[in-house]
Amino acid sequence: MGMAGTWFLFDIVYYSQNLFSASILKIVGLSNSSLQQVMNEVAFVLLMTLPGYFVAVYAINRLGRKKMQLQGFFFMATLCLIMAIFWDNLKNQSILFIIMYGLTLFFSNFGPNMSTFVLPTDMFSTPIRSTYHSISTATVKAGAAIGSFGFSIWIENESYGYSGVFYTFAAISAISIPLTCFCVHDNTKGIREMDAEFYQRLNGSRQQRCINTSRTIEMMIFINVDN
Repeated sequence: MGMAGTWFLFDIVYYSQNLFSASILKIVGLSNSSLQQVMNEVAFVLLMTLPGYFVAVYAINRLGRKKMQLQGFFFMATLCLIMAIFWDNLKNQSILFIIMYGLTLFFSNFGPNMSTFVLPTDMFSTPIRSTYHSISTATVKAGAAIGSFGFSIWIENESYGYSGVFYTFAAISAISIPLTCFCVHDNTKGIREMDAEFYQRLNGSRQQRCINTSRTIEMMIFINVDN
């Protein structure tokens, strides 16, 4: 629940954010449909996302997966809330808006965009890892679909608009924080120890089933003999 849930919620925000590039470039005056626009769009996306990836790769083992995901969601929620509240002012101050929006992309990559993909490999034992990672991945596709289709619907609604989108992003990111706190954990034991515990529990469960089956058979024999 924790892994699939946080990944699902994050993808709603993340895939919606990817649709913002053209709108932001229009705000800073790059609305012409030319090669320059395409180049600036690509450069903008790369400049906003790549630093977050580099920092995440450097810090993931030092900070820990869970803490990195928590701080990412926290800053995403805070920045989106600020942009929602002050949207009318920020849309007229393109540089400040670009910086704040860029920071949300930075912390999405230096946060849940990295941790949600890495955590399933740490949280689940080897025999079930691929299965549960696949379940989590399948779940987040729904989040991606909601984000992709929802964004266009949200901004076309006059009573909702861009500020409503940022309020939604802030709320989703905020909900993801307690979900990460209580339902996600780092693997501090190591893969071998976690696998050993899994097999121990599995064998213990099998032994208990065998004992229960034996007792059931004994009871049936006893009843038949009595009769």
